[in-house]
Amino acid sequence: MYKTFENIVLTHIKRYKNFEITDLYKLVFQAAMGPAHIFTSINQIQEDLTEEWLDAGKPLFQEGLMEIIDPRSRVVRVNLRIYRGMGGTISQMANMVHESAMKFRGDFAGLMLYRDYLIKMSREGILIFKEDDLSLFWEQMEKDNFPAVHHSAVYAESYRPAYRVILQELLF
Repeated sequence: MYKTFENIVLTHIKRYKNFEITDLYKLVFQAAMGPAHIFTSINQIQEDLTEEWLDAGKPLFQEGLMEIIDPRSRVVRVNLRIYRGMGGTISQMANMVHESAMKFRGDFAGLMLYRDYLIKMSREGILIFKEDDLSLFWEQMEKDNFPAVHHSAVYAESYRPAYRVILQELLF
């Protein structure tokens, strides 16, 4: 599983040059916790999704429909711009998000394992982030009870992320 995790992380860092520690944490948080932190009604999910759906704009660079973010290939980010362009609807996406949140239970042990993998990658010089910086960031996240976070400002400005995290099995 380590090698698959490493490939996922390195693929994201290569694809998104303006990738910061916050974005790395968000990636591994979503991989371990999935959409389980979204405990709102289907109506609220649809309402939140509608605004982003309308603001997403046209596809950027060579975006794909989905990005696998979990080494077990259970959890994916689905690109709203591409999904919408393929004829997907807000209602369908909201239902997939809701069902994913109901089915998937976050894995705190998995989050800690991913943290350990990141530290290992940093020690081996594979990661662009220094071990001390990663450790300090994770310590702060632990103090904050490992919250869900937004992308860094530079990442958000550069890539205008518009996606939803769902269980891959629900997409097809």
